[in-house]
Amino acid sequence: MRLPKTLAVAFLFCLASAVQAQNLLINDSFEDPLINDSWRTYYSGQTFGGWTVDQNSVDLINRYWVSADGSQSVDLSGDDYNGAIYQDVPTVVGQRYQLDFQFSGNPVYPEYAPIKSMSVFWGPDAASLTEEGTFLFDVRGYSQENMGWVARQIPDLIATSSTMRLRFVSNTIPGIGPVIDAVSLRALNAVPEPNDRATLTLGMTLGVFSLRHARRRKV
Repeated sequence: MRLPKTLAVAFLFCLASAVQAQNLLINDSFEDPLINDSWRTYYSGQTFGGWTVDQNSVDLINRYWVSADGSQSVDLSGDDYNGAIYQDVPTVVGQRYQLDFQFSGNPVYPEYAPIKSMSVFWGPDAASLTEEGTFLFDVRGYSQENMGWVARQIPDLIATSSTMRLRFVSNTIPGIGPVIDAVSLRALNAVPEPNDRATLTLGMTLGVFSLRHARRRKV
């Protein structure tokens, strides 16, 4: 009889669903708005899909190169030097968060700026941001068809306010800057939400039933 094995699989599925923390970012893969052009430039003060440009300009890219997730990504160097975007995220004071993102660089004209540089900032407001890391990507040997996307992570961001600002800043010349995609910010060891608790309880119940059923078969 395969029932115990089926229930065990269901238990593991429910458990994984409950433990997986929610991505707190809006428009994490930059698919909103979906643009028709190869790219669209956004300038300081403008917003797109939950993100705000607060320094110079950035380019929202659509199919100009192969994105890491979906069809769009962001070049942090638009028409000006040092473009930057941010998103304010609801957080819990004292909670630790993990940032993950896919990182690459604009591969066009690598002779002008082969090394792309980007910094990540985190803080309760614009005046209190702290640099959490600088990331480099060498575009030599890559192309629009092969972007060489790499996963990058900052594993221990601590919330000091009920709202924290996550900010990405280019350190590279305009038009051919660092590129990001598939950004996620998740709470570490977070307490499950009410719906997640129900899922976890169901999974544990199925697991206990499965174990009892297996024991009866051995008697």
